[in-house]
Amino acid sequence: MQGESRISLSARPKRRLRIAVVAQTVEDEVARIEKDLATLKKTDVQLTEQRKAAYTKLKKLEKSMTEDRHGKSEAENAMRNHGETLERFGGEKEKLKGELEKEQAELGKVMDNLRGTFASILHIRVYELSVNVNLDVQTRSKDSRLKSKLNNKLSHLGRNRSRRNRTRSRSLSNNSTISRVEERVSKPISRELRRNWRS
Repeated sequence: MQGESRISLSARPKRRLRIAVVAQTVEDEVARIEKDLATLKKTDVQLTEQRKAAYTKLKKLEKSMTEDRHGKSEAENAMRNHGETLERFGGEKEKLKGELEKEQAELGKVMDNLRGTFASILHIRVYELSVNVNLDVQTRSKDSRLKSKLNNKLSHLGRNRSRRNRTRSRSLSNNSTISRVEERVSKPISRELRRNWRS
């Protein structure tokens, strides 16, 4: 037994040494694992922060996309509505332009008649002056007939002037109506488009 106790006594330091080596190895591994665990916790915190930031960014993008879709649908509705209005007013504009051209042609005819009437009146006045200088009482009766013709021509001239004035006022009214229609059509579209571009 003594031989056995010697072996066990001599084996103890080796065993202690092995235990110490194993303990040191375990401590080193525990330290390495703790270090890795700290790194993993730090990485986890960073990833959590990044995930929160990404989630916030995603929510903002979704909100922005929703607003953009809403703005797009409003713009499409406005374009559709104003397109129909524009087409309607475009047809009215063409109709008013046609009426304006017709009235301008009529005004041109009235102006031509007035030129002819003025030439006739001038001719009659010159003739009347020459007759008054050279004629006697008998010629004066003819003169009175010429005066009645002249009065008829003058009344005809007055009617032509009033007709011309009416045509001119209708023409001005149509021009102002066309400009109001163009203005009314262009203003809402530009306001709506500006509002949609800003949002």
